[in-house]
Amino acid sequence: MCVSQRRWMGYRGPCSPALPLLLLLLLPPLSFLSSTPPFAQGAIHIPKDYKVHNMSQPPVLTVMPTSLTAFSREDFSLPCEASGVPTPTFRWMKDGEAFGPEREGLGTLLAEEDDSLDSYEGLYRCYASNTLGTAMTQTIQVIVEREYTHMYTQTGVLYNTC
Repeated sequence: MCVSQRRWMGYRGPCSPALPLLLLLLLPPLSFLSSTPPFAQGAIHIPKDYKVHNMSQPPVLTVMPTSLTAFSREDFSLPCEASGVPTPTFRWMKDGEAFGPEREGLGTLLAEEDDSLDSYEGLYRCYASNTLGTAMTQTIQVIVEREYTHMYTQTGVLYNTC
């Protein structure tokens, strides 16, 4: 019985506990005896002009809106374009709520002829989404200024009307 055996609780055997550690240190040089082949090393070369077709890609914004002041419906145009495969769908949020329908392929938001220009004032954000994710613009502000027209009466008095 080894002297060190008394100091190690629960150890049973004819030798010191250092033997298993010694065997672990010797195993890597003896690995050639195993039937497993060593790790293979290699490299592949991919040409710079190689293109993978139909590879899925998340949306990446390519054109983003900026804050603007609109004086007429024609002034109101918020561009939002993105690349991605599959083609992203676009949706707009105005003042934190969904605004208008979801759009396929083209995200630019234009004023509708039936709507009052005042209804377009607010904070906007565009979202472009596909199966791999969503890209969003920063929040932009649209300020609406009324277009004033001048009317003259027969007496020559000037009136401002909205």
